[in-house]
Amino acid sequence: MRLSPARGLVLVKPVETQETFEGSSIVLLPETRNRLTLGQFEVVAVGKGAVCKDYFDCPRSDHTTDRSDVIHLPPVVAGEWVLMHFRDVMPAALDEERTYLARQEHISAVVESS
Repeated sequence: MRLSPARGLVLVKPVETQETFEGSSIVLLPETRNRLTLGQFEVVAVGKGAVCKDYFDCPRSDHTTDRSDVIHLPPVVAGEWVLMHFRDVMPAALDEERTYLARQEHISAVVESS
């Protein structure tokens, strides 16, 4: 089964880390690994942009038009890593996967590799 996020939502899954740090022989416990990556998610799918309800007073500048609606462009694409508060996501589990839905505006940052 495939899940497509609705307008203004993103489908994310938690980032999973390795059991050891690179070049180290210390094995990390699952609780420690979870604490290190709490709030880090990988974007699985992105819904269409959210509708801007108050265009004239909106602080965001990423507007575009879609027929008669003014919408915000999605801030991410599938495959990117993002940071957000864990309390801002809602479970959307399909089968055994740990996937969550979140509003696009709840994304705090996009992790970019240098």
